[in-house]
Amino acid sequence: MTRPGSLPSASLSREEIAQREVGHTTAGRSVVRALVAFFLTVIVAVPIGEAIGQHRAGDGRIAGAWRRLLDVPRAVVPVASARGRAALPPSLWQLTVAANRLALAELAAFEDALEDGSVFGRSLRPPAQYVLSGWLGAGNERVYVGNQGWLFYRPDVEYLTGP
Repeated sequence: MTRPGSLPSASLSREEIAQREVGHTTAGRSVVRALVAFFLTVIVAVPIGEAIGQHRAGDGRIAGAWRRLLDVPRAVVPVASARGRAALPPSLWQLTVAANRLALAELAAFEDALEDGSVFGRSLRPPAQYVLSGWLGAGNERVYVGNQGWLFYRPDVEYLTGP
């Protein structure tokens, strides 16, 4: 006989124990409801805060970013329809690859414009970067932090240390 809190019988495998425990939790209903409410509040509050911040600043950066997203199909359609106009028509595969590359470039430009225009991003990024770099010694996607606070451009370091 096992005591509460003791390990189960040695005759059960780890998989059998996991199957028994799936779906069982010790979180009460009030904790679950509070966590779900917090999560939904955060998910809804960020876009609303962005809209309010953009309106107060009179800044059209986010609107410009969304306009750029709507222009992606207009940029890709001429590439996809170029097959009949060329003297040596490219294959369907070449057109698909060219249209895909253009769409990816346009989407990357949209993401960059959205990041640059974000009120939360502009206000939270510098202090977060200060904490990560200054206190924790972590870099970002472009920089490694070295000894004595030196910063090293990540692609250069990876070029030197890579294959």
